[in-house]
Amino acid sequence: MQANYAAGQAGNEDAKVQFCRGAWKLSGWIAAGDVTSDQARQSYNTVFGTNLTTTQWNNTKVPILTAARDKYQAILDQQAI
Repeated sequence: MQANYAAGQAGNEDAKVQFCRGAWKLSGWIAAGDVTSDQARQSYNTVFGTNLTTTQWNNTKVPILTAARDKYQAILDQQAI
């Protein structure tokens, strides 16, 4: 997901879709209880070399991951038409 995020920032459209897909999957796992939000935060910190607190994670998760999840869901919805 980290490589996809970096490539997406550089303008690679496929990487943007893959990042959104990852956010969509992660959101689903959290919603299903397969992963807690804290486990996701700790994994994020490990992968990205950060040390986000719970508050910082919530401020990151809501605007970035939720928006990415919603964009991927829109792609899925379009394909179902």
